Amino acid sequence: MDITLIALFMVLGLLLNSTALWIAAKIVKAEFTFQQAVIASAATTTVSLIPGVGWILSFAVLFFIIKQFSDVNIWPDAILMVLISRIITLVITLGLFGAPI
Repeated sequence: MDITLIALFMVLGLLLNSTALWIAAKIVKAEFTFQQAVIASAATTTVSLIPGVGWILSFAVLFFIIKQFSDVNIWPDAILMVLISRIITLVITLGLFGAPI
């Protein structure tokens, strides 16, 4: 695959994840700007590239950044933000690429 295409998909994924996290913050009424969502998404994406343990470390980094940038509690606000953002991302991804039948 061409490196330009890979970079494009990474940027689109970052934009999608950032937007979903920002919308989730609005739903749970957390003070979380779009710039903070971009930083959180970029950090978690970078950490998730670590082979083997990256995916679990990315959740820890995401919760840490949410806690540092906003005044929300881990439960229920931060956990709901992450769950809602993942649901939004899943729905958008399935809408773009089609759900398998």
